[in-house]
Amino acid sequence: MHRFWLTWTVAAAILLVALPAWISRGWRSPGAEAPPRSSRANDLPVTVYFPETGRVATMPLSEYLVGVGAGELPPSFADEAIRAVLVAARTYTVRRMRQFGGKGCDLEPRADICASAEYGQAYLDWPGLREKLGEAAARRFWSRLQAAEEATRGLILTYQGAPIDAIYHSTSGRWTEDAQVVWGRPVPYLRPVPDPWGQEAPQYTETRTYGLQELAQALGVPAIAVPAGGGAPPIRITGRTPSGRVAGVQVGSVTFTGVEFRSRLGLRSTDFTLAWRDGQVVITTSGYGHGVGLSQWGANGMARRGAGFREILAHYYPGTAVEPLFAD
Repeated sequence: MHRFWLTWTVAAAILLVALPAWISRGWRSPGAEAPPRSSRANDLPVTVYFPETGRVATMPLSEYLVGVGAGELPPSFADEAIRAVLVAARTYTVRRMRQFGGKGCDLEPRADICASAEYGQAYLDWPGLREKLGEAAARRFWSRLQAAEEATRGLILTYQGAPIDAIYHSTSGRWTEDAQVVWGRPVPYLRPVPDPWGQEAPQYTETRTYGLQELAQALGVPAIAVPAGGGAPPIRITGRTPSGRVAGVQVGSVTFTGVEFRSRLGLRSTDFTLAWRDGQVVITTSGYGHGVGLSQWGANGMARRGAGFREILAHYYPGTAVEPLFAD
């Protein structure tokens, strides 16, 4: 009997000491100290501008990246996809940090990066994630984001030894796009690659219909007239890029690039079709975003099929290497 109680006493003592430590490895609230792995990359300060509030805050790079993951990704993503996105996000951030010669945030000269999906990267802190998902689901996702950041800590993408411009987006459709088509400059690692894995994205396709005058007003062009005899109006796609996205659209006597047409109408992507149906123009888009670089939903599809984060990154950024930011 003494032996029995002694055994349980020792076991209970071990549990009291070990269990909290074990739990803490899977969950750390914001501000809690991270394991001492690649401390220079962990403690690297990044200054972030929050456009919605006008606030400028400085935080450790590791903490910032967990918030980027919370803002950019859904909890349904596979771990390897999360790791791939965080390596891309770390690279994107480092390249813009002023201490490394980056241009900083376009909206705020004091900041390295903008907490904005439009001007930088989306960001969601712990209270925001908890409000969005609820306590239990937020804890699980935050823990996975922390683990992904720790597993890839200090790793960035390089091309010929320098950090790349690690552009990424939600869903490409069938192929990613060439940076030259979108921004007018060729980038050797931002060229089209096949991307058949993102079709599980909830916003993969969208269909919109426009009346002729509604479309003309949205595009800022003269009124569109239907030809005599009731034929289709003079609206057509004039060409496509090598990746299959729209290169140009003619509306009456006005010609737009695919990027301009998408921007004026607020379409989800430049991968779209046009149709004339029941007196209206029907526009159907595939994918979501500019299509350049890594596709988040494509990365998740690759991960679900067994790809690791390095394989995912090598596919979307051809010719690049995954290397530590610091040699320590």
